Amino acid sequence: MTEHEIDAYPFLIRPLSEEDGGGYLIEYPDLPGCVSDGETPEEAIRQGREALRAYVISCQKHSDPVPPPGSGAAVRIPASVDVKRVRIRCGLSQADFARRFGFNLRTLQDWERGHANPGAAVRAYLTVISRDPDAVESALS
Repeated sequence: MTEHEIDAYPFLIRPLSEEDGGGYLIEYPDLPGCVSDGETPEEAIRQGREALRAYVISCQKHSDPVPPPGSGAAVRIPASVDVKRVRIRCGLSQADFARRFGFNLRTLQDWERGHANPGAAVRAYLTVISRDPDAVESALS
């Protein structure tokens, strides 16, 4: 696989919590399970490129098709979400926000203090809440 072909694959990088060992995680949405990490974003990219090469070699070895670049996730989930900003934009206290949208209050407080980071699915959910909180509440009631 050429460098040009490797560079065609979009990737996402996100910081890992100290509980998860710190550093940065890289993942390729087009290649399910193709992830790596590194101490810095640059190292995560280098390691990710190696993981991508290994993924392609494994596909070829097992006669599996190699998904083309751009075939993965149709949506882009933000690497981070300012949870406090979303909550304040909704005009709700922490307790009310947690109750209205189904979050554990202590978890919400940890996110706002930066002691923990929401996972990808929660970041997607928070993005939807930030854009249309009434629609989310309507869908959940």
